[in-house]
Amino acid sequence: MKIQRYPQQIVVIRHGLSVLNKFLSDIEQDKQYQRFLKKFRKNPHSASTQRLANRLNRKFVGKLPPDAAIPLSPEGRAQAITTGMELEKLMEAPDVIICSSYKRARHTLEYLKCGWFDLNTAEVIYDDAFREAETNISNIYMTYEVFLALNPQDKELWDASRYFYRFPRGENFPDLIQRVESAMGVYLERYAGKKVLIVGHHGTNVAIRSVLEEWNDTNAIFMQEYEKESPNCGVLAYTHLPWAGKLRVDFLNKQLW
Repeated sequence: MKIQRYPQQIVVIRHGLSVLNKFLSDIEQDKQYQRFLKKFRKNPHSASTQRLANRLNRKFVGKLPPDAAIPLSPEGRAQAITTGMELEKLMEAPDVIICSSYKRARHTLEYLKCGWFDLNTAEVIYDDAFREAETNISNIYMTYEVFLALNPQDKELWDASRYFYRFPRGENFPDLIQRVESAMGVYLERYAGKKVLIVGHHGTNVAIRSVLEEWNDTNAIFMQEYEKESPNCGVLAYTHLPWAGKLRVDFLNKQLW
């Protein structure tokens, strides 16, 4: 998408540490899960790998709400408050805030407001287009590796192209980029000359970068940036340079907490 008109400033923030982020971190420290990963990397389709995968599924699945209802953790709330306080020192408040409809993003915005009081005067829009990439596996399998161990055909498709692989009843990365690009086209035009804040998710924010930075080789660059895993409450910031007709990158996943 070739952008003709820009907002004066665009700031994009990932949600704070969620209950899911914390839960997945705890799973990674689980000794049984670590044994599973060793087996998965050696032979993802062996009987012993699949037995362990099933055991882990019974152990961890069903302990979290649906993806859209996952809240912030206490650490995530503190991250958002501190990030708001630091951003207040660095820039003027936005004219409009566009927020993912997911609970952890909504919570992040509420706690950003606790540290950055002027956010309370901005127009707020909750838009499903900025929801997280839909994998639909977190409440069934918890991790990609467990899912792939128990679904060999999907493992083959995943290995063929992580970028184009589409999760069952989910979406692939081109789907994500397309919905984000469509929404961004509307908001960039509507709020040209204004200051815009977007509160989203890791995958969504990488898709936003692909639009604003006009990546040419989207497939390769997207996967490279997606695998880096931006910090919770990481901040992207862009300033429009009218004389150059482009955006200047001020912050790139800057951590302020």
